[in-house]
Amino acid sequence: MEGLFGDLPVTEYFSGISEAVGHLDVLLERDRATVTERGGLLLYELST
Repeated sequence: MEGLFGDLPVTEYFSGISEAVGHLDVLLERDRATVTERGGLLLYELST
């Protein structure tokens, strides 16, 4: 996870993930992104 969060302390990973998911939720609500499930994973993409 270091590559994802850089110098964020390990104790803050949950907060970092929660913030990222919150941003994705906003993008979905504004129809600026789509989400699909593939192989048990959620794939977010910008809407065109």
